[in-house]
Amino acid sequence: MENMDEKTTRRDEIISVATRFFYEKGLKNTYFEMIANELNITAPLISYHFKSKDNLAKSVFEKIGLDIKNAISEKMYLSKIPYDLKVSTVVDFLTLDMIWNQDENARNFYLEYLNCGFESTFTDNYINFYKIHDRQYHLDIDRGSGELSMLATAATFAGFALSYAYYTDKLDCKTHEQFVDYSVKMQFRFMRIPEDEIDKIIRVGKDIFQMMAIEIAPYFQIK
Repeated sequence: MENMDEKTTRRDEIISVATRFFYEKGLKNTYFEMIANELNITAPLISYHFKSKDNLAKSVFEKIGLDIKNAISEKMYLSKIPYDLKVSTVVDFLTLDMIWNQDENARNFYLEYLNCGFESTFTDNYINFYKIHDRQYHLDIDRGSGELSMLATAATFAGFALSYAYYTDKLDCKTHEQFVDYSVKMQFRFMRIPEDEIDKIIRVGKDIFQMMAIEIAPYFQIK
């Protein structure tokens, strides 16, 4: 029986190999047996840790988002850019969108992931994201009614739906920039931030994004 440290290490190893396979072969064409062979373990052990391929995809997707957020924070720190949660959120979004938009392998995984069921794409990370913004900016919401979790859930899946529609050519959107602007604004609108403040946040975020000259790299990475 694995102890807690061994479980964590094993999970991390599986996520790392799965990330590579999902990027190279796609979600549909990756099987537990392939990952197991790479790690010299059994496929049932992967099922023990993740239950299903959709759950494994969720863990990979969450890790991609966390890695990008940490990389952006480090770049901002090294560039001596003062940290602002709202502006950082814009830069994070622009960076992830650049990965989906410019890297065909990454985009294919993203679209396949969005086709997973509700249970597989929903995580508490989205609610925690809104909680962090609420703690810092005291959003205009009714906390006693659970409105924060409802807004976070609605915003998250509205964003997913919008991305899926855009990347599968179901939106009559003139430019990619229009899609990006609307997607970012939508998240802040769900937070009930005034429109003029949203415009300012996005302008500053775009300026910082351009100044940092972020480039994408294979396997959902940036440089």
